[in-house]
Formats: sequence, structure tokens, C-alpha cells
Amino acid sequence: MDWFFNLDRDLFLQINHFRNDFFDYFFVGISLLGEYGIIWIILGLIAFIFDKKNGKYFLLAIILGLLLSLFINNIFIKPFFFRQRPFVELADVYRQGLLWTNSSFPSGHAMSSFASIIIIFNFYKKYFKWALIFAILLLYSRVYLGMHYPTDVFAGAILGAICGLIVITFYDKIKKA
Repeated sequence: MDWFFNLDRDLFLQINHFRNDFFDYFFVGISLLGEYGIIWIILGLIAFIFDKKNGKYFLLAIILGLLLSLFINNIFIKPFFFRQRPFVELADVYRQGLLWTNSSFPSGHAMSSFASIIIIFNFYKKYFKWALIFAILLLYSRVYLGMHYPTDVFAGAILGAICGLIVITFYDKIKKA
């Protein structure tokens, strides 16, 4: 299993050491938009204001998806699988942005983003590809900025998608009732 962790570390270092001044600012901005799911809440509020038919349900689903992913991640997963962040564990790591010190595994940014894009796909399919592009850039930014290993963001994306599917499943059951 060492080969897997070595591969994860090596891929992290490749991404993290590929420096560029433009990307430094760009990925800090992307990452900040992902803090606390703020970009997804903003999109929910925009839908609430402009989509009189589905906006309030979309906003509620986004909030529930964010809360579910936050709860599962911070209460159950992060304490159980505590993993040091790369900037703590490795030497010569470029780090920038907000420096979280809780567990690196899994990425909360990834969980909230993928929970949200699953919900976006359910409500607004025509905007899904833009949300997915942003979410992928956000995940990349977390590695680029030294906050997560690639497996942290990959696991967070999978778990977040599951959270989004749970919210949509309950939404569909309530809608049919």
C-alpha cells in the first residue's frame, strides 16, 4: 500500500510545485469562493430571486446538501481518519490561502462542491457543466495551494456526490407525496 501513498504524495508535489503567478492568484480566489460553500449558497440565492417556480426548493436543497456534507465530514469522517495536511507533513510545500489545521481527509471543499453540483444537475441541467468546471478547478486549487492530497479531494468528491444524491432522493420522495 506504500506505493499508493507514494503516488499520492508524488502527484501532490507535481501539482503543488507547478508554480505560476497568475495561477497563484486565480486558485486562491477559486478556493475562497468555495469556503463554507459560499459560491453554492450564492447560486441558491440567485435561483431563489429569479426562479419563482423552483428557486426556493433549489436553495433549500443546496443548504441541506451543504449541511449534510458538513455534518458527515466534520463529525464522522475527519476525526476518524485524521490525516495531516500536506503543508504540515511535507517539507518544501507551497501553501497559500486560508491554512486549515483540521484533518486533510476528505476535502470539505470537494464534498460541498460535489453535493451541490449533483443538486444543480437535478434542478438546472443546462448550468451543470459550468458548475462541474468550477468544482474541478476548486478541487485542483486545494492541491495546488498545499491544503490537500489528490486522494483527499477525490474522496471528498465521491462522498459529496453521495450527499447530493441523498438530498435529491428525499426531495423527489417529498415532491411525489
